[in-house]
Amino acid sequence: MRPYRVHSWIAGIVAALLTAAVLYFAISSATADPTVVKVPASAMEQTEELMSAVCEGRFDDVQPLLSGVADLGIQPLPEGTPESLLWDAWVGSLSYEFLGDCYATPNGLARDVEVWGLDLQKTTQQIGAEAQLLAQERIAALEGAELPESFAAQILYDATARVLEQPLLMSEWTVTLELEYEQGRWMIIPSARLQALLSGQIR
Repeated sequence: MRPYRVHSWIAGIVAALLTAAVLYFAISSATADPTVVKVPASAMEQTEELMSAVCEGRFDDVQPLLSGVADLGIQPLPEGTPESLLWDAWVGSLSYEFLGDCYATPNGLARDVEVWGLDLQKTTQQIGAEAQLLAQERIAALEGAELPESFAAQILYDATARVLEQPLLMSEWTVTLELEYEQGRWMIIPSARLQALLSGQIR
């Protein structure tokens, strides 16, 4: 057998082995769990600081942790309004637990977190039903007298307060915090899911 034929045979064997190896790793990668890697402590700290700030209502501390966000748009609500009661109850109800450490993604890192909080959708429905009952009771008590100008606003406030005095309707959600490395630090990407959590609109 001539040398060039030996070389061709060896090259064919090597090519076949490489092809098999590529296929093996491709299949393994497609079915594998998210890759757990040793990540910088700063990345873990960013996720922990974010969730701590959210659950304590420190939204001014949340914004610097997010990539590309100049302003969260969360403004303080006027005291003594149904909206402020509901928002304070929402923030006060929040708690969380991380479902493990950060893991690698094609764009950086990610970390999953389980969040518990007030179910705003169901609570709002409760408030509406309670407001109807209160309105009927108070209109009957007026016995045909003219309704006060602040009647509707007071009804809504009292209904909100009454519902929030009862055991809260809670829900839970899983949120994936995605991180990317930019300008020498790990930043959290404001995904649609995370923004829904920050605004109380998560479902």
